[in-house]
Amino acid sequence: MRDIKKLGKSIINRDFYIKDLIDKDLNFKIILKHDDNKLAIIDFKKEVVDYRFSRKIYRKNYLASMNKYRDFWPVLLIKDSDYLKKISKEDSDVMLFVDKDICHYLIHDNDYVIDVIAGKDPDIYIKSGTKK
Repeated sequence: MRDIKKLGKSIINRDFYIKDLIDKDLNFKIILKHDDNKLAIIDFKKEVVDYRFSRKIYRKNYLASMNKYRDFWPVLLIKDSDYLKKISKEDSDVMLFVDKDICHYLIHDNDYVIDVIAGKDPDIYIKSGTKK
């Protein structure tokens, strides 16, 4: 069974959707938006090893398999994922040797899925009253 943990549960919910992905100067952030003008910032800082951005329609089989373990939450940490294994295998297991704490983070909404491989949990915080 996969080791899955919901992140940001006290401040975000399923009503947030992906607004933006920022990958600039080695800093990596994902911005989620709520209809009441709140923004949730998921800040990985410089901890990202790899990421991919997909339309949810192309990931239905994988997402269906995840639902066997937990109902979906917008931000999940997955300790033992196929994506993590794939990236590790591509790097001849060097990545897991260097940093055994790297994890797969899955961020999703009704339309998109972002998979992130990073060494530390992201900071998740809310910005209210913004016009973005």
